[in-house]
Amino acid sequence: MKKALDSNKKALENFNNLAYTYRKEYILWIEDAKRQETHEKRLKQAIRDLINGKKLNEEYM
Repeated sequence: MKKALDSNKKALENFNNLAYTYRKEYILWIEDAKRQETHEKRLKQAIRDLINGKKLNEEYM
């Protein structure tokens, strides 16, 4: 996730502005993926949501 955030300034800024709990939820949601395809899909979705200033949507969890 760090590489993806480092490559997108807006996503990184919004991620850093989230409360600790929301940042942790994003990371756990991505890491909990069992398949590599799911991991990559969740990472892309997280970056899109962060660019738009969204917190992790409960429907993802």
